[in-house]
Amino acid sequence: MKKCEKVLFNVKPQLKLIGKLQDRTAFLKKGYEDEHLFEFKTDECVYWACHVEKVIDGLDRAVKNMKKGEIALVTIRPEYAFGPSGSSQEVAIVLPSSTVYYEVELLSFVKVR
Repeated sequence: MKKCEKVLFNVKPQLKLIGKLQDRTAFLKKGYEDEHLFEFKTDECVYWACHVEKVIDGLDRAVKNMKKGEIALVTIRPEYAFGPSGSSQEVAIVLPSSTVYYEVELLSFVKVR
């Protein structure tokens, strides 16, 4: 039997990722069209484009429940997303207390120390 390739703790997943608002407007797109894949260390911060950002709790939790090669459509309630403050993203603003939606493809992950 093949060992389960599921993300747990202290790993760095590599993802293709599209974040959308309730009206399906994309506010974030990573890992497509020759861009670098989206990477972060689970339970910590995102290291990307030479600056550090906090990954939202809902995305961290969702990725830890995915298997390598899986594509998931994830709905994240405001308390696990950007909360009452909202967030200015790449191509759109996430309003305060908004539910967000992600299409996530887990391509690989590596264990980090």
